Amino acid sequence: MLYGVLGRLLGWSRDVFYRRIHTVARRGMEIAPTDNILELQFGTGGLIRIFAAAARQGFIAGVDPSQMMWEIARRRNEVAIREGRVDLRVCEPTLLPWQEGRFDKAIAIDGFRLWPAPSEVLRGLRRVIRPGGGLILILRGAAPSSSGGSASALQELNQSGFEHGAVVGRVGPYEILIAIRAAN
Repeated sequence: MLYGVLGRLLGWSRDVFYRRIHTVARRGMEIAPTDNILELQFGTGGLIRIFAAAARQGFIAGVDPSQMMWEIARRRNEVAIREGRVDLRVCEPTLLPWQEGRFDKAIAIDGFRLWPAPSEVLRGLRRVIRPGGGLILILRGAAPSSSGGSASALQELNQSGFEHGAVVGRVGPYEILIAIRAAN
């Protein structure tokens, strides 16, 4: 019982904390009704729900290593899951279970510097994002030149087959990076 209460409290505080970032991410993605979108580390599923509402004829998927976050996100997105429009998985971001080119866009908020092997995650993302598809990375608080900062992320993106990577803005302590999956 206590575990469930703490999980819900954690989810609520995360939602409040990320609300502004979710708004910026939603606006920045220019979501079409038929878009297929992947979110890494979906947390409580708030952004998944926003994407599912915007891409009613598309497919929204996400991975998160936390069983507790999956349970909260599953409940929040229950209708879209039943309709087959949302698929949430408990797994590490290096183990993306979807076929090549499945997604038009992907997003990862606050995960890059926590990934043990960022280049592995980015190669997996490159595989599941269609050629010309977009990736948004939202990085928190690291100095641009640090190992978890934007300079490192842009270098990793380039080495992993993404192009036109750029820092396009800031939201509080977060930097927003966008890159395009290269055609080859």
